[in-house]
This record gives sequence, C-alpha cells and structure tokens, in this order.
Amino acid sequence: MKTNCCGRLPICLKRGRAVPKVSVIIPVYRVEKTLRRCVDSVLEQSFSDIEVILVNDGSPDSCGEICDEYSGADARVRVIHKENGGLSSARNAGLELAAGEYVMFLDSDDHLVPEALEHLLKGTADWIIGTVISVSHTQTVTHQPKRESELFGREQFGEEMPLLMKERRMNYIHGNLYRRELIEKHKLAFEDDKLSYGEDTVFNFSFLPHCESIYVCGHPVHYYMKSADGLASVYRRDRYQKSRRLSDLIESSCRSMGFDSEAVLAEINRRRVQSAVWCTDAICRAKGISFNDRCNSLRVIARDRRLKKIIPDAEVERKEEVALLIKKGATRYLLGKRLYKKFGPRLVPVKAALFRRGRKVNSQGE
Repeated sequence: MKTNCCGRLPICLKRGRAVPKVSVIIPVYRVEKTLRRCVDSVLEQSFSDIEVILVNDGSPDSCGEICDEYSGADARVRVIHKENGGLSSARNAGLELAAGEYVMFLDSDDHLVPEALEHLLKGTADWIIGTVISVSHTQTVTHQPKRESELFGREQFGEEMPLLMKERRMNYIHGNLYRRELIEKHKLAFEDDKLSYGEDTVFNFSFLPHCESIYVCGHPVHYYMKSADGLASVYRRDRYQKSRRLSDLIESSCRSMGFDSEAVLAEINRRRVQSAVWCTDAICRAKGISFNDRCNSLRVIARDRRLKKIIPDAEVERKEEVALLIKKGATRYLLGKRLYKKFGPRLVPVKAALFRRGRKVNSQGE
C-alpha cells in the first residue's frame, strides 16, 4: 500500500500528523465522471478543518491520477493506492489512516451540500446522523421526512428508534459522522461486502451500543445518487437469506441494548416483510435465469415460517404478493404470474387448468 502524506500541527501521536476535526474517507473505483464533483463538494465546505482520504481501490481508469492531482494541489488531501478489494476494504483502509476526531464516509458518486459539515457539527455527540437527499438515475429527487435537529441520550434514542428506522436513517452511513475514538477502541470495521449484505446497517448497529449520545441533524447534508440497478431490481441467489440474517442481527442488537419495545420489534418485522416483497419482485423480474432457479429462490421466501406470522400486521405495500406466494407455493405462484402476463384478463377461463397443472408440477418439484 502506497500513501501520499503531509501534516500540520497539532500532531496526532499515533499517526504523526495533524489532528483535523473530520476525516472524510472516499473509496474510489471507476468513477471518473463523478469523482471531481464529489471531492470538490468536500474541499469547498464552509467548515474547513478536515482531511480527505481518497482510497484508490485499484481503479483501472484515470481515477488514480485524479486522486494524485488533488493531493498535490491541497495539503488536506491524502491518497491511498491499493489493489482492488471492494468497498468495505477501501473504507477500512481509510480508517487505518484517519486522524480526525470524527470520521465521515462518502461514496465517490455522491456529494455534499456546501454547509454539510457546518450543520452536522452544530451537535456534539458520539454519532451524528445527517439527513439525506436521494436522487434516482432519472433525476427524481426524494427527501427524507423533515424533522427538527435533536440531541438524544442513549435511553431517549431507544424511544426514537422506531421512527428513525422507518425513515431509513439507520440503514446507511451516508451523511453521518462517527467518533473515531470509539471505532478504534472497539476495533470496529466494515465486513467484507463480497460475503455479507447491508454493510452500512451492520456497521451502524455495531457502533450504536458504544454511543452515549446521538445527534440527529434535520438539515439535508448529503446527495445520495441511486443507480439504476438498485436493491429492488437486482437478482441475487442468496439475497433473501442475507437480508433475513441482517434483520436477525438488528433484532439481536436491539434486544441486547434494551431497545425491544413493541414499536421497535414491529418496525423490524416491517423490514422483514418489505425485504420479502423486494426479493420476490426481483426474482420474478430477473432476466437470464431458468424457471427452476426462480422457483428455488421463491421457495426460500415461501417456506419462511416467521414471515407467514408477521405479514398480517406489517404495514407494507404489495405484501399481498408475498402472502399469495406463501399460500400457493413457488411453482403455482410463478406459473400464475407467467400466464397472467401472457393472457391478462383472458386468464379467467384457463385459471382452473393453471391450478391443476400447478398442483401436478408442485407435487413433483416441491
């Protein structure tokens, strides 16, 4: 690993260089078109006591040269060049170099609003949670629900968690500041994104138990650029299993902290059902996979006994699709989807034949 470094006083004894207020870690891979916008949005912040750590994760394009260009032009920028290891690996490499009181993680296709750090640092806490503006690939802008900025103690935060989870503020690390001392003290790191699922959420629920204070900033600070191949549109064979394990981890973490109110558990169950809806849709829409592979993936959802129990009380759109999948079984459900797509309203006369065929195939395949 090669690093380009420079320092200012005061000095961090461990790292032998200046101690900025905030270390902004930016993993870099195949982002020539957006990298400058991202880095400029940080360097041009109204709050300037920062360091920017660009982690070139073996990008095959000109990103490495762009990183070095910024490092040569601004003493606050440091660069790591490493072999490709994925997003989590790049973030962890940045953490090893960070010296700031707080750490921020910023994806290189996203960017900050000009006063982002100024707004976030109006609160002093172990974890500062910002408000995110999502922008889709079609430029559709979605704001997280408006709220007043507020400082919470540990117990108060537990009472606020159901709403924060519903607003998806616990899912991501975007627009957040984390006290670096706690990350180092408890040896926290991002899990390998090639092996796990929901790395941001895992990190947040690993960090939360060590926090005594949390500040929720109601001011929008971060533009999150959503790609066309987002969670709800991509098929992965083991995605539902990983999503289920993530929900189990969240529930276990909440119970261990005493955040196991009826409202918290209901929100976790809503998350479980929402994941089942997304995964069912992704499996049905996926291209290039066989009928048997679709059925096998749907069976994992259909045979989730816990899911069957929590669906009725979950406030999730299109949950009826998952309820139908559980009721009919994977084969009959998928056959029905195929025939309806082909015949539409004309399906009614052949519905009885469909179910007879479905039962025959189902008895053989399931």
